[in-house]
Amino acid sequence: MRILTDRAIPGLERRHRRCDPVRVAHHPGTPLERQPPAAINLAYRGAVVALDVADLLPTLIGDHSHHRCAWVEGEGNGHDMGGTVAAQGGERAEMPVGQETDVGVGEIAWCARHGPRGYRLMAGGPDRDEVEAWYRDFQERFCAFLAEVDPRTELHRDVWQRPGGGGGDTRILIGPIIEKAAVNLSAVWGDTPSSLRARVDADSFFATGVSIIVHPKNPFAPTFHANVRYFEAGPGGWFGGGTDLTPWYLNESDAEHFHRTIRDVCGRHPIADYGAWKQACDEYFFLPHRGEARGIGGIFFDHLDREPSDVWAFQRDLADALEPAYRPILERRISTEYGPDQERWHHHRRGRYVEFNLAWDRGTRFGLETGGRADSILASLPPYVRWEPLAEPPAGSPEAELLALLRGRARDWT
Repeated sequence: MRILTDRAIPGLERRHRRCDPVRVAHHPGTPLERQPPAAINLAYRGAVVALDVADLLPTLIGDHSHHRCAWVEGEGNGHDMGGTVAAQGGERAEMPVGQETDVGVGEIAWCARHGPRGYRLMAGGPDRDEVEAWYRDFQERFCAFLAEVDPRTELHRDVWQRPGGGGGDTRILIGPIIEKAAVNLSAVWGDTPSSLRARVDADSFFATGVSIIVHPKNPFAPTFHANVRYFEAGPGGWFGGGTDLTPWYLNESDAEHFHRTIRDVCGRHPIADYGAWKQACDEYFFLPHRGEARGIGGIFFDHLDREPSDVWAFQRDLADALEPAYRPILERRISTEYGPDQERWHHHRRGRYVEFNLAWDRGTRFGLETGGRADSILASLPPYVRWEPLAEPPAGSPEAELLALLRGRARDWT
């Protein structure tokens, strides 16, 4: 198998207008139009392209349309590439430019090298552009939902760039009902920072996702959090995400609705495990220094790298279910009457939320360690918080009921 000089394949520029001419790795002496599905490298100006082989080489011997290849450009300059070559059976070998190796008909290979946006996607899964585009649409839809609930909300938007590669779209909504909400998208890539090397064994990374936090003004309306994300490091990638609810006054019907909605989404996808992911959420959103849960939980999942197409379908279904999981609760509670005592309790308990995000949350740490925009990363924090000595609430009060729940064993709400 050999890396050739520039050879454009007809029709490619029409399908991917930003692509430079491709380079084809193939068996020497075999005409280009009769190559097996070997390594196709698309110089995509910093992005990964995943294409069916049949789209590129329509005259291949046999039907290889079910195979997918994912490639990473070198430096976007059209130069020959080397890198790692992997066959379908999982064998890997380093392949300098021009060196031959044996890749047979029906096998899949890829060339990977440290490039502007990192490494390849998971074989068989969606490509980065598809994931990022869907996340952007999801961001738009969730912001529209919040604006419907609070028509007087003001949108503060900041589109930012990360010096090391990538950037994001920070959207903060502020209104009389939604006191503060952050619906943030990021897509960042580049060299792996030294602070992450202990956890990420790769020279390069790529990460994209949407993170949502909603802080209603009314103390009886719970705070909502969710995120969906995709991450690559080295030759692999995975999906993660989750959602959880933090009430300041407990309404069991709200907790039941929220958890049942999420459970039903999980039930539609064999790849999902509501029970295990609920337990992971209960364990993750816990403040060890306080001995308290942050809220009533939800689900939390990470490092899902098997069956990427199935995981991607589940993640989209989950994201689409977030509005119906939260909206009825929000609309029921935003008009509940409250006074100064309830507001003081609300701001006091928000302090626990801040403590978790700053001291324990891995997403906050990752964003800061990878050079993300600090104002966007910390946009999840509520606008008003109190730290002050506050006596334990009287027994039998709604406040005492909430504390007993948060300090006790996690409950099954379904």
